Amino acid sequence: MKFSPLLIAAAILLGPAIASAQPVQGRLIARETDEPVRGATVHLMADSQSVAQARTDSAGAFVLQAPHAGNYWLLGTAPGFQASETDAFAVGPGGARVKFMIGRPMIGLDTVTAVAPGAEDRLWYGGFHQRRSENQGGRFITREQIERQRYGQVQDILRQVPGLEVQIGPRPNFSDSRLMRVRLRQALSFRDCWSIFYLNGMRVEPESVQNLNPTEIEGIEIYTNGAVPAQFNSSMGAACGVIAIWTKAR
Repeated sequence: MKFSPLLIAAAILLGPAIASAQPVQGRLIARETDEPVRGATVHLMADSQSVAQARTDSAGAFVLQAPHAGNYWLLGTAPGFQASETDAFAVGPGGARVKFMIGRPMIGLDTVTAVAPGAEDRLWYGGFHQRRSENQGGRFITREQIERQRYGQVQDILRQVPGLEVQIGPRPNFSDSRLMRVRLRQALSFRDCWSIFYLNGMRVEPESVQNLNPTEIEGIEIYTNGAVPAQFNSSMGAACGVIAIWTKAR
């Protein structure tokens, strides 16, 4: 079989180039999940220059052609991932296989500092000071007044409030336990008209406040004339009086 001079010349010219190209195969894997990364761009780098590039398929696979044997490294980029590089590796006559890991960027969060509200913060945010300054019809007892009188129990404080009657008696079905109940003197004709209690803005039963140490209390609001702020006017009504107690922040 004879070959034309042109074919022989072409083979001589292309042969070295074809023989020198070395395949670099690999997979791009997400570091956090060990799952393949598809649609990423992988560059074959030599002397800080990209000498070849390829896109990863659905399995994260890629194939690059190194121009010749030598030392190379890979640079990978993908949406949602941080650009990542490999260490240098050698590409020999048979090419090379590389497992390439790429990671998601670290997200820096601002420092969050949790600060417990101070006693005064609780009174301001609860509206105690505002209602007191606007004289909305309630009676207000401050921590300074409580400390000055040196009350021993909560009922001792409430007994000093005009228009209130404080009763301490057996708890129903619990003869060994004493229950504090408060009602308005003008409502004595109503058999079960008992005042409603709030503790730090939350509706509570009287037993939740009767054992409070007076030294724990920052302020008390008492409403006896029906002019009750909306936040203390529960669905049960407020005709029998409302007592709102605010304690020191712990």
